[in-house]
Amino acid sequence: MILGLRQETIRIEQKAVRLINAGAPFYIYSDRQTSRNPLPPLKGIHIYGPYDNQTSSEPLKRAFKGIEIIGLCPEGEKRVENSLVGLLELLEGGYTGGVAFGDLKTEFRLERVYIPTSSDEIIKYKVGRLEEELREIKALYEEALRRGNIPVAVVGGTAHKSFSKRREQYLEAKRLLLREEVPVQYASYYEVESGGYGILYQIDQKRDVSYSLWNFSLNIYTKAGGLPWIVRQRNEQPLDLSIGIRFSRMPNRYAVGHAVVLDSFGRLVGTITLSKFYTVGMKIPRKEMKAFVSKVLEVSLKDPKIAKIYESGKDTLNVVFYRPNLFHPEEILGVKDALEDVKSSVVDVDEVKVGFIGVIQEPTFFLLDEEKEQKNVRVGTCVAINENTAIVSTTGSFQEGGQEREKSMSYPIIVCCQNLGKEDSPFTDLKEVCKHVIDLAGLHWQTIFPGLVRLPSALEFAQDVAQMYAKGISPPENSWLQRTLWFI
Repeated sequence: MILGLRQETIRIEQKAVRLINAGAPFYIYSDRQTSRNPLPPLKGIHIYGPYDNQTSSEPLKRAFKGIEIIGLCPEGEKRVENSLVGLLELLEGGYTGGVAFGDLKTEFRLERVYIPTSSDEIIKYKVGRLEEELREIKALYEEALRRGNIPVAVVGGTAHKSFSKRREQYLEAKRLLLREEVPVQYASYYEVESGGYGILYQIDQKRDVSYSLWNFSLNIYTKAGGLPWIVRQRNEQPLDLSIGIRFSRMPNRYAVGHAVVLDSFGRLVGTITLSKFYTVGMKIPRKEMKAFVSKVLEVSLKDPKIAKIYESGKDTLNVVFYRPNLFHPEEILGVKDALEDVKSSVVDVDEVKVGFIGVIQEPTFFLLDEEKEQKNVRVGTCVAINENTAIVSTTGSFQEGGQEREKSMSYPIIVCCQNLGKEDSPFTDLKEVCKHVIDLAGLHWQTIFPGLVRLPSALEFAQDVAQMYAKGISPPENSWLQRTLWFI
């Protein structure tokens, strides 16, 4: 049987079909963590704080001591302004709703936090003319850096990135502030006839904002460059670099390559964008693929924290590349060309192993567990459909403190390791591939809820970068923001 998936066809081999229990990712918030049961982010951060605050690993330690918030909102939007002030007061003073939130400083173990909590401290701007306020914003940004703090702009508004109406307000804030190297967290007050969306709407309606406040704070922390948790790799050969690649389709048949790189701990190494090139069809020509991957590997392997790995005499480089759909043979050759160049000129290793993992994300079918009342499968449930391809549940129910936490049914993804078991592959069996995909999905530092993110994070993040680039949103090349999660 052949499974047809738009641009791809994958053969289902009846003799290969089997259930694989790859298990769920294990979140780690501290080197001294004692709990043997997986802790979801909300509990883990509340108990231990973010991982980079107290780790004994020098390369993973947090590089900043404090965060300063710069508040902005459109002129004349009084409900937005009042709700934004209310939000900032909660970040400053904490919240005692359904789930306790101490405050931004306490929960994320920061030494210094400055948060404006009055309307007078909020910068008002005219929508479409935010550029007029950039001088004042830039001055606040530079003052924060001089004090050794990371500035983050919190922008209130009536747009919501999920809706096309008024989206330009959201895009303007992202585009202009990122251009000035100011990380941005947007706070939405989006109202419709039947209700509304966004944390500011919830505050205005006096709803419980416990979980939204935790998510909002987590986004601020990661945009400042923080590392809230890691996931230990469970494979015999840990991957040194996990690289998600996506391409923005530009006018006149041009494309731009984007890569997001995570290291063996799950730390974000950075985002890399290649200049545009001409392409026809859905494949990336070998020459362009080589140029793109060469730049990605060169930047990654020269990262000081990565370089230290090889100073101790490590002689094998293990890399995995993720892309949507399958790699074209010409693209694979381009990657291998780049690896040969890197092996001889950038890093001194005896061997390079590389995995090519194509991910089909289109919602195709459910996996159901008939033994459970709600039928929803647990994160880590996988089904092999041929020797190198599996249906993988990166989302679903999960264990918390020994108890099952149910989630609504969600679509699995299809994962194919195109060179599984080959001499040049770091993966020897399909279960290893499934484990790595699931662990990588657990490194999406945008939500406190485990079991919600379908794609492995390097690919999910690369998709975000590509979508923003197509809208004219990206930080300057070589900006410090490229080593943070500016795009979430």
